[in-house]
Amino acid sequence: MDNQLVDWHENLFAIWSEDPVIVDYSVSYDGNGALSGDVPNGTRVEENTVYTVLDTLPNLANPGYTFDGWNTAQDGTGQAVQPNALFTVTEDTVFYAQWKKAIVPVVDYSITYNANGATQGSVPNGSTVTENTVYEILGNTNNLTLKNHKFMGWNDKADGTGNHFDAKDKLTVTSDKVLYAQWELEQKPIPTDPEITKPEVTKPNLNIDEIENDHQEAVGNVQSDAVLPSTGVNENLLVPIVGSGIIIIGITLVILKKKES
Repeated sequence: MDNQLVDWHENLFAIWSEDPVIVDYSVSYDGNGALSGDVPNGTRVEENTVYTVLDTLPNLANPGYTFDGWNTAQDGTGQAVQPNALFTVTEDTVFYAQWKKAIVPVVDYSITYNANGATQGSVPNGSTVTENTVYEILGNTNNLTLKNHKFMGWNDKADGTGNHFDAKDKLTVTSDKVLYAQWELEQKPIPTDPEITKPEVTKPNLNIDEIENDHQEAVGNVQSDAVLPSTGVNENLLVPIVGSGIIIIGITLVILKKKES
């Protein structure tokens, strides 16, 4: 029995198993309206890989908006993920940048008026307006006055070397603004003496030669023809008196003639 040979036969079969199919998917990024910059580089990963979502590159930007993470749907209705989040990849995936409207801080500026030397009245009421507001300039609504001066509008420089504004002009406000009243000295007319009209002098039409001749004739006639009644007056004394009067009249006429000429 110990030397007995046993004939034993067994069939052995190879066992085969199917190699697992390796599936990989693409992961990419979309700027979704960004106007400048570049999106991160995409990649391919195997199915069910736990992928770390990338951040935006420093230069990806959409003016007027701020970056608000990624989403698997362009309109934001998919799965939202933030940079550096872990994401299990089960299909081709596109991460779309999400943008939200930037909140611009409201900046207010003041508009004030300065009387710039006025002695009466008051300046118009100022205003506080937001940046880039189109503001309408007020006039001299509260009757500012400065003695012997005329109101000439407003200027953003007290000495008038800046920008000039009249009532109802428009100003786009980008900073605080002070508007100074502008004054112009009134020139009063210098009084003049009234014009004096000299009366017209009518020159007598006198002929000196004829007067002298008449004078000589008169003297001669008086001396030769005068007959005086006997009154006790010496006729020799009367003749010189009459002659002297006629001579004085003649001299007076000569003087007047010379003055007129």
